[in-house]
Amino acid sequence: MELTLSMPLPVGHTLLGYAVHEGLLLSDEKKRFSWRMILFFVFLANLADFDFLPGFLIGQPNLYHRHFWSHSIGGSVAVGFLFAILFYWKGWGRFGRCFVVFTMVYFSHVALDFWGVDTLDPVGVPMFWPINSEYIMAPFSLFMSVHKSGESGNFIQSLLVPHNFIAAGREALVVLPMLAIVKIVQVRKQIIARLVQKS
Repeated sequence: MELTLSMPLPVGHTLLGYAVHEGLLLSDEKKRFSWRMILFFVFLANLADFDFLPGFLIGQPNLYHRHFWSHSIGGSVAVGFLFAILFYWKGWGRFGRCFVVFTMVYFSHVALDFWGVDTLDPVGVPMFWPINSEYIMAPFSLFMSVHKSGESGNFIQSLLVPHNFIAAGREALVVLPMLAIVKIVQVRKQIIARLVQKS
């Protein structure tokens, strides 16, 4: 059974997670540990879709997808808090800044899903849970629909279709300009810093 759900593919989430990494510095050790932090931010930006796993194990991958806890501001705050504690405990960053940044990275997933396409009830994402349990959706979509099976046996195979590859390309076109802006700002800062040093 093929379904159409609100969820940008990992392409969009990964690019946005990387963009946030490049735009927000967590420590002076960024250059040294950059590749590790990039992987962590990408992981965090895709983490919400791990809610496929419980359903996948019982043969219905979409059963728990877009659950209140995983696709909401409440879930974002909880995940940001837990990883901020870990980073603080390990001495990798200040708790307050880590909490804000990690919450933002996780919530970027929910925000992208909000701009997707959804044809199954409940339509949308429970973005503001636990304040509000209503599922909401953007009035128009920035991303294409994603075709996938509702059965674990052919779930992976169902993703590998031309439509989904086109959808992935569309995601890149939407998110890459955000990354480009971050990079332009970085280069501008570097140029200004060099000019200040020379003067």
